[in-house]
Amino acid sequence: MKSNLIVYGVKEAFRTAVAAALADRLDLLLCDTDLLIEYTADMSAADYIVVNEFEAFKRLETKIICQACEYRDVVLSVNGNSFDEPVNAEMLYESGVMIWLKSETLEDDGPRPGTGMLPRLQEFLRSRSPAFAAFAELIIDVDGLMPEEVVGIIVDGLKNYTERCLVSSG
Repeated sequence: MKSNLIVYGVKEAFRTAVAAALADRLDLLLCDTDLLIEYTADMSAADYIVVNEFEAFKRLETKIICQACEYRDVVLSVNGNSFDEPVNAEMLYESGVMIWLKSETLEDDGPRPGTGMLPRLQEFLRSRSPAFAAFAELIIDVDGLMPEEVVGIIVDGLKNYTERCLVSSG
């Protein structure tokens, strides 16, 4: 049976807060791949890309995900961009239960409508949703929910997931 919980989704899905609350509730270690990348590179991901170019960043990201997938009994918080590399999604899927924090509500953070991140976030969601859905074992619609509410839904979903796994293997 899979030993990790993999939490992923768009920025508005507040995956880091949910992953931290989930790890706390289940008394598991939290592993945020974004933070591991920054720690390993000794700089932000954005700075690393500027200094080393995007392809070098993608290689580092895959290396970090590979290492993180070797952990057991952790909650992994994973950036949705990681799904750009199919090998990353496959490693994560083999490592743990995939939990997609799905959000249809995206907010523009610009001073005028259309000047912020909204168009990029909409494109991100449109382009990544098929991969997110393909690997998802639990899909949680997080719109309008607080992190603790999402954690409660995940815990209930994990109980059902475990029961289904036991029935199908027994």
